[in-house]
Amino acid sequence: MPVFFGIIATTIILSGLGVILSKRPVYSILSLIICLYAMGALYLTLHAEFLAIVHLIVYAGAIMVLFLFVIMLMNLDRPEHLNRSRLLQWSALAVGISLVLVIGSTLYTPSGPWVVAPMGSVHAIGRLLFSKFIVPFELSAVLFLAAIVGVVITAKVPHPEGDTE
Repeated sequence: MPVFFGIIATTIILSGLGVILSKRPVYSILSLIICLYAMGALYLTLHAEFLAIVHLIVYAGAIMVLFLFVIMLMNLDRPEHLNRSRLLQWSALAVGISLVLVIGSTLYTPSGPWVVAPMGSVHAIGRLLFSKFIVPFELSAVLFLAAIVGVVITAKVPHPEGDTE
């Protein structure tokens, strides 16, 4: 089992580096999909079968394919740079602060360190999600809303060629 964990961990680290170091957005997304599949395999080693399947279906299956389609439709591989408006900069700051709040509220629990519960069952995940981790759950919803607003604002920024669509 430690050898299998080492292979999965190495795959996660290398694909994470591929996400960060890739100059093309499509390759970055494909590296992230590999990383998410490896994380699903890591959940399987923890005997959290339900969590692994939901993770693969929701993140690697739906959201990452949606990201890939959006990048292809917006043609983000072009080398031109977009003008950064003040609204876009403030939106990025708000998303960053929200991310810090989500991570901080997840790490801090008033009752002590992380609670070890039977992993993988729907009941255990739901109980923890709506009792001890309700604040990070709600903050992540606000973070997703801010990301959606940021995408809409970014899509409405006019192109330097004068294209208004």
